[in-house]
Amino acid sequence: MKQHKLLALIAASAAAAFAVAGEVKESGQFATLDADHDGRISATEAQHDAKTAGAFVAADSDQDGYLSESEFDAIKTPEGAASPDATTDGDSTDGK
Repeated sequence: MKQHKLLALIAASAAAAFAVAGEVKESGQFATLDADHDGRISATEAQHDAKTAGAFVAADSDQDGYLSESEFDAIKTPEGAASPDATTDGDSTDGK
């Protein structure tokens, strides 16, 4: 019985480690794509991520040929989703 509990604990620990690793990858993706470490992503660097490459021109809001970290973050935030710095006051706007 102790072996089953130990195996369950190991499995749970492994699952948690994979979840954390996924978060680190996502949060570090800008740095990973910024291969020359100049604080921006060029069109060439963007080619290493299909979603970034496909949205590059539209996301380059200042049209300087590079994505800043905020321009890059806009690509990664799903349309219609609240941005991380958005605040709500909890009031309903549906009239109910």
